[in-house]
Amino acid sequence: MKGNKDHNLRVVMIESRDDAYHALADVGCDNSGVKWMIPKAVHRVIRVKKLSVKAAIIIKQEMLSKGGEAALSRGAGNFSVAETDVLLMGTLRQYRELCKKLKMQPFGLRQLADEIQDVLDNFEQKEVRTLRCRDLSLTLGERTLV
Repeated sequence: MKGNKDHNLRVVMIESRDDAYHALADVGCDNSGVKWMIPKAVHRVIRVKKLSVKAAIIIKQEMLSKGGEAALSRGAGNFSVAETDVLLMGTLRQYRELCKKLKMQPFGLRQLADEIQDVLDNFEQKEVRTLRCRDLSLTLGERTLV
């Protein structure tokens, strides 16, 4: 391998807002900056099924304009199909900006914007529950146990 190895580079897996917060805080980022950078640090991939090609092309254009990506079927590109699945790829910030724009669009995209926001919000929620067995209990979802 070439280059200087004095910087101890490593890939940081950021799967949630909490992960992003801790990674940003760990490098000493200012608290006011952390709140602005968290949505840029969390990347999500969402699959949308059976979207009209018209709607899919609008989504592709909007995601690209936000710096995200949307993968469509080949048939959508040459208009040989009426519907396509779409794989959306972007940060939480890109999705937030996408949803703002989709709420102004036709072809059912207003409703899709709400669905995208719902799926992202639901994915972020942590469910805290307690398992009980006889006189013992174990709380799951509050912190890492293993």
